[in-house]
Amino acid sequence: MAVAGLRYLAAYEVVICVECQTCLLPGRSSQERHLRQPPHSSRGPQLQALLDLLVTYQLQAPNQAALPFPPSPAIEGLRCYDAFACSLSPPNKALDDKDTALFRELEQDNNRAKRDLVEQASVVQDFSDSRSARVPWLERTDFPSHLAKLKDKEIKSSYALPPKKVLDAGADAKDDIEEDAAALDLNLIRILVAAKAVLRDAYRLYSDTSSDRKMTQ
Repeated sequence: MAVAGLRYLAAYEVVICVECQTCLLPGRSSQERHLRQPPHSSRGPQLQALLDLLVTYQLQAPNQAALPFPPSPAIEGLRCYDAFACSLSPPNKALDDKDTALFRELEQDNNRAKRDLVEQASVVQDFSDSRSARVPWLERTDFPSHLAKLKDKEIKSSYALPPKKVLDAGADAKDDIEEDAAALDLNLIRILVAAKAVLRDAYRLYSDTSSDRKMTQ
């Protein structure tokens, strides 16, 4: 069926633009964008009529459209491109090969493992491992998916504190701890050192039981 330079192929569930020698993507926005551009430059009632017509067609996405089996002839109306074909392997070998089922099974196993990893990451266990609880915000934010491709060392480095000897030396003594501080944030070290000093002073004041300093008696 061909209308105004568009041809619908029911066998493949695609619409061919005869002038552009290409297929239109499903979706009103992409179709309207295509029809507004040259050589069509459709506007007003003409554009609306074409869009209303395209809605009546059952269209497949590019990754779901059926492809003709080689050595089928070229589809009339589509632009042809030069390409190479393997002359050593039969065209249908990949479909009939016994390894195909194996690779599909491996892909399914891999997908199941990814789902299990994400599901397990949303379960938080307590220190005694006696119980576990599913945390809703981990699922809502899809937070585990951000960690899927990170190594354990990379994850730990995002929350691990600097070594004690680095904090004891302080950020200003970076020359003495150059080997350890090279991969550390010196600003973070300064903040931690300052926080430690404040807490130490607070604890000293809290523990002071002298008559003019005691805080709890």
